[in-house]
Amino acid sequence: MKKIPSVEILQLSEEIVPEGISYYSSLNSNETVVGKYPPGTQENLYVHRNQTDYVQVVSGQLIWVILSEGKYQYFPLNEEDSFVIKVPPKIPHAGINPYDETCVFLNAIVRHKPWKPIEYRPIYPPFPYDLEKALSSQIPIERIVRQSSP
Repeated sequence: MKKIPSVEILQLSEEIVPEGISYYSSLNSNETVVGKYPPGTQENLYVHRNQTDYVQVVSGQLIWVILSEGKYQYFPLNEEDSFVIKVPPKIPHAGINPYDETCVFLNAIVRHKPWKPIEYRPIYPPFPYDLEKALSSQIPIERIVRQSSP
């Protein structure tokens, strides 16, 4: 049986130009979408068979949820960090926004095969998200992969 790759946390490299503007390394993708999670959002899980998602928060805060081996893992993302969460195919994932402000995020999508509608069918969470645990979670330092500038 083929092993499913795990989620990665990427830290984009920052370049500051003389005007004080920060640029971050780019991610190649087939499509990039901008989305919003209103306060209180608890999304159903999704599993994409043929795409990898690269998610980054650009405004507000969000907790990215991964279902792995029957347990939820929580990854807090916010506008202050340069973290991108890489979600390979076949990993159940969702976003939740337990905060008081809307979160705006980017998803750079890499398609491994042509798109099919089945890619976006929600899966109802098998058990409730643990908001207390989600709110106290931190990005595990040992899982951060540093990206170099393009």
